[in-house]
Amino acid sequence: MDGKAIPRRLLRLPVERLSVRGLIVLSLLSLFATTLLLIYHAEKNFRTAILEREEDFLRRMLAVAADQVYAELQQKTQILGASFVGRPEFQRAFAAARPEQDNPDLQQVLNDPFVSGYVNAATISLEALKVYDADWRLLAIGRTASLMNVDGFALDPGPSPVVRRAMPRQGTERLRAFGGSWASQRDAYYSVILPVGGLKLRGYLEVVVNSAFNLPQMEGLIGTPLSITNLINGRNIHNNGPARDQLSKFHEVSYRIRALDEEPLYQVQIFADAASFDERMERQQTHSMLISISINLAVLILVLWFLERLLVAPMRRLRNEIHSQTSELTGDPVSTRGLFEFHDLARDFNHLVRIAWQQQLVLEKRSSTDELTQVPNRRALDQFLQAEQNRAARCNDKLSLLMVDIDYFKKYNDHYGHQAGDDCLREVAQALQSALPRATDFVGRYGGEEFTVVLPGTDLEGAVAVAERLLEQVREHRIEHLASEVAKTVTLSIGVAVCQTFEPGCIESLKKRADEALYEAKHQGRNRLCVYQPSV
Repeated sequence: MDGKAIPRRLLRLPVERLSVRGLIVLSLLSLFATTLLLIYHAEKNFRTAILEREEDFLRRMLAVAADQVYAELQQKTQILGASFVGRPEFQRAFAAARPEQDNPDLQQVLNDPFVSGYVNAATISLEALKVYDADWRLLAIGRTASLMNVDGFALDPGPSPVVRRAMPRQGTERLRAFGGSWASQRDAYYSVILPVGGLKLRGYLEVVVNSAFNLPQMEGLIGTPLSITNLINGRNIHNNGPARDQLSKFHEVSYRIRALDEEPLYQVQIFADAASFDERMERQQTHSMLISISINLAVLILVLWFLERLLVAPMRRLRNEIHSQTSELTGDPVSTRGLFEFHDLARDFNHLVRIAWQQQLVLEKRSSTDELTQVPNRRALDQFLQAEQNRAARCNDKLSLLMVDIDYFKKYNDHYGHQAGDDCLREVAQALQSALPRATDFVGRYGGEEFTVVLPGTDLEGAVAVAERLLEQVREHRIEHLASEVAKTVTLSIGVAVCQTFEPGCIESLKKRADEALYEAKHQGRNRLCVYQPSV
């Protein structure tokens, strides 16, 4: 058949048999079908955007919850390790131990916690204690299996990945605790490396715990059922997910917890109720279609005008606003202008955004505040320093940093107990906050008994004046410290450094200089401040 025959036959149709009413109905039906198709695709994309936004938010919640659990785990493990290192029997056995020997006395001391118990036994699962000398040579190891007869328990030979990561550290970095997750051939662990001997470094203690014991706490932080699987041995360590025949009623979102070397350790699955979401989306889709039918049965011009004015444009605006929220959660509400369905959907979405924003603020506050002293933690310090670096670089301003350390705090803990040590840390933190002259100044806990003070727009003379005020403020509190070698009350050592040029890496350099000045203040006898000098 000739290709031009069909159009000619169409032109020869008996149009005189068609009525205006029939032509309008036919046109409306065609427009109605096209409109339904467009609405279907638009709402499908909208649904996909909502689901992607929800999944992304859930993954971020899981990441924040995991960070919180691991931060608490490291703090508790450090407390356990510090209490163990302070034992006199450990000090004696460690002093007598030699590399490449059996060291039975040290072995017996390391096995003791698995028999007699240990600090935070109800909140952490201790797996092993490994002791090294200052050159990272293994002296002895204590583990669960040696006393509890657990079949098949064996750590991988050689140092753990956390130890290998800690080995290259130099200078004062070696005196700081270091922790991280790692995988053996049979399980996933979390290790914390603690120095032995204080400033006179004589070796290291590695505390190995099983993080699977603590990860179920994520469920309490998030408030949603979780399933957690160990990817190393395939065991399901926590399962509050729905039954298999109920999985279709939930949205499943997965998140992987990784080791220091990025090897996957655990897979966490969260199950969000999908029934109400699907029902609401289907109801809104049905309402939209009914509205489009009513408009299409009116008049063609009004249909086109109303579709653009009341349906397409509001949907496009709402979708764009939702997309802007999915790229970065700001807590700003989307516009509720438009038809009832869009108003209802936007109102519900705004309610979800408010809940998500409040939960994010709570999680961010928990992740940036030191739980013991209620002052900002190291994460908050890094964020504040980055913001101040940008501001100072724009304004060509100065930025001062003080590293503050409580003198002989370990002896304070040994003499008065850890509860009194916690009270001392809280009182010192309050004293530092009250001594700062400006609301823009920052004080936070750097770790252990160390605090940091950031002074925006402050030169060296002003930083020294603030440091002297901090020293005097803590002295005036007269916190008893009979175990101190410099005074009968709690005193501070402070290192002062100032940054005037803001190039890549300047913040790390500023912290390093302040830390070196702090070290010099301790070297000179403590209870004083020292300013960083290039010759130090």
